[in-house]
Amino acid sequence: MHRYPRPSELWSLVGGERMWERGVHDEDYLEVRVGLGITSLCTPIEVPDPGAAEDLDPVCATSLRHTVNVASTVPDTPVVVQLRAFSYLSVSGERAADCARAMICGLVFHQGPEAVGIVADQQGPEWAWLKWLPHTRDPHRAAQRIALVSEGEEAPEADTVVEIAHDGSTSAIRRLAEEEGLSLELRGGELWVYTAGGKRNWVRRTT
Repeated sequence: MHRYPRPSELWSLVGGERMWERGVHDEDYLEVRVGLGITSLCTPIEVPDPGAAEDLDPVCATSLRHTVNVASTVPDTPVVVQLRAFSYLSVSGERAADCARAMICGLVFHQGPEAVGIVADQQGPEWAWLKWLPHTRDPHRAAQRIALVSEGEEAPEADTVVEIAHDGSTSAIRRLAEEEGLSLELRGGELWVYTAGGKRNWVRRTT
């Protein structure tokens, strides 16, 4: 939680030592929180060989497996996306704009304008607030550029293009995201990810 605070808590950290703390050489550079989910322990639990199956009490063996499975994961921990890994990211479904807004807030809090630049149409009400950010004043001078587009808009030149698909229809960027990037869909407070193998629930609770 310390490395990836809730978006609603970022305002209280503005001006502190954690603001713009991540640089281009840091491991967590351009990592953004997208919600809460179940993650595995950093150190796996190792159980000594209990012996032959026929020598074990069935109830004890089942309890052991259940205990190891439960203790090997941690619920309600931040789930993050490394934006450097994807050229295209599509967010669709309920509250897609809210999810994208939370991602951008995390980006501009943890990275300074020399580290990440934001490219977006600031004329509409959805992204008008971006004009107050130093990250939008000269984004092409930043080490990495993140572009925000609405569904159907042409993608500007950027290292990563984030599309907000309000109606969920398939656009050119969403097809690219499904084939070469990351395609996310918000549904009922959960976040589903589309992969080559189909779709799966990835985040139990968004941001």
